[in-house]
Amino acid sequence: MDFFLQLALQGVALGTVYALVGQGLNVTFSTLKVVNFAHGSFLMIAVMIALSALGAGLPLALAMVVGIVAVAVLGIAVERIAIRPVLKNAGGLGWVVATLGAAIVIKAIASDVYGAQPRAFPPVIFDATDFVSIAGVRMSLQLLLVAGVALLVLALFELGVRHTTWGMVLRATSYDQESARLRGIRVEWVVTASFVLSAALAGLAGVLLAPITGVSPAFGMTLMLNGFAAAVVGGMGSSLGALVGGVLVGATELLVGGYISTAAQHAVAFTVLVLVLMVRPGGLFGAREVQKV
Repeated sequence: MDFFLQLALQGVALGTVYALVGQGLNVTFSTLKVVNFAHGSFLMIAVMIALSALGAGLPLALAMVVGIVAVAVLGIAVERIAIRPVLKNAGGLGWVVATLGAAIVIKAIASDVYGAQPRAFPPVIFDATDFVSIAGVRMSLQLLLVAGVALLVLALFELGVRHTTWGMVLRATSYDQESARLRGIRVEWVVTASFVLSAALAGLAGVLLAPITGVSPAFGMTLMLNGFAAAVVGGMGSSLGALVGGVLVGATELLVGGYISTAAQHAVAFTVLVLVLMVRPGGLFGAREVQKV
């Protein structure tokens, strides 16, 4: 029973991290109905830039801010250079090629500049050896910190979308861009802001999780895929869905790894994804889209 609780609680905490990554994907999907497959590379490069800032002598907290801000600026560049032209001129899946291409370019540059070997990231507030006992189960304080920040960000984002002018503008743009323009909303600015926020969320997830996992140029890809699975399982565009989907994926992943095989653990996210979509094609909390013709 203790072993089950250990896996389940760690899986729930890990699932909130997947939810934070999935929420970053939700932000751009909400405005453009586009999944940014460069999101994992954003997550990785934020950590690499933070490490460079640390090497230059900056304090850890400031280095983390530098990494997050730098990747937010990168989000603007990717949106302007890779996404916007493709959405205007290419076919329906042009954005897939564009974002995957951006991910490959960013990863290649990171490999060339930083090397392919994993690198350690210094602890944030808590050391790797700091634990707390919950229901008799030892839990990493760093993982709990990441989980707490993820829950706070998800809650703030949901409140912002529902109860602020910015949230109203975001929802209007998501519903119908042409109608939003007619009402004086600067749609291009909203889209750019969504990429900035999405990239910042990726950077935040990266710098919080890196002390636990370490970082390499391949660091962000697995997290992005699990975050994508969490977002789709929960329903793309739903903050609550990302949280529930992330917890479901994270807990199932660790339970399968603990009781069956660590090799099978890597297939859990997409197994859960397929099973949920067979029953609920729009995800657990996804709204069905109706098009009038």
